[in-house]
Amino acid sequence: MGCDHARVAEQGGRIVAGLGLEAPDTATAIRGESVTDGPFIETKEVLGGVFVLEARDLDHALALAKLTPIVDGGVEVRPLLGFQVLEAN
Repeated sequence: MGCDHARVAEQGGRIVAGLGLEAPDTATAIRGESVTDGPFIETKEVLGGVFVLEARDLDHALALAKLTPIVDGGVEVRPLLGFQVLEAN
C-alpha cells in the first residue's frame, strides 16, 4: 500500500503513518466474551488499510485522500481523537 509522499508534501500535507491489513479471512473478532475467526458474515465492506495524514482542514484532507492508492471502493476521511505517538521503552 503505497502513497506518493512527494505529491502529498507538494500540497502541504504530511503522511504521518500508513499500513495495509491482511485479507478479511485472517481476522479474529472479539465481541464481549466471544472470540470468532474470520470476518463478520453481515459485513459488506472491509477496511483494507489506514493512512494518517496531517492536513490543514477538511478540504485539504479530502484533496490529500485522493492521492491514496484506492484498489476498489472508496476512502473515508475522519478526524482523529487524541492521537499521540507512543514512545517504545
